[in-house]
Amino acid sequence: MGGLKNLRSARLAVLMLASGLAACVLPGAGWPGLNSDLTSAVDGYLAAFLIEPAHGGQVHCASETLEVEQTGDAVKAWVWALCEEFYRVEGALQVGASHNGPLIVYLFSNEDDFLPGLEDPTYMATGFSAPRDGSLLADDIARFFPPAAIERMCLEDADCGNARTERLEEALEQKVHLHCPLPIATDPAN
Repeated sequence: MGGLKNLRSARLAVLMLASGLAACVLPGAGWPGLNSDLTSAVDGYLAAFLIEPAHGGQVHCASETLEVEQTGDAVKAWVWALCEEFYRVEGALQVGASHNGPLIVYLFSNEDDFLPGLEDPTYMATGFSAPRDGSLLADDIARFFPPAAIERMCLEDADCGNARTERLEEALEQKVHLHCPLPIATDPAN
């Protein structure tokens, strides 16, 4: 009986949170980590929280999903993310702080309609974990990433890794150009 009471209390807390969110003025799909698409939720959340802009610019992210696991409304996504800060210098965008590598992103699925009025399915990213750098990277990947995700990382295949980086760079540039038509200083045409 106590477990049922705790479950009801937890659902009530989520509903209260949803009511509080509804009272806030949120800029719709632009709110980091809330979107009907898992990848958009991941990219928005990481753009807001993964790296600090070193030059006062805006961070944009593009990711590829390596593996997903869902238990109830809890979603764990193993992704490869490319996030870069873009800042304006003399009519062009420069690239500042960046991240390119594997991450685990934790999300909440709205399948049970805890956040009323949102499209289904809606995902809200709530946190992330990154493997440690340097000599600890390989151990962390082996420990925290499922075999299918590790295989999709293609860590032993430089051509595969380079192709992924090119895809993510292209997707990232498209996102940036939607928000700002300035050329990116790293573009070959500049």
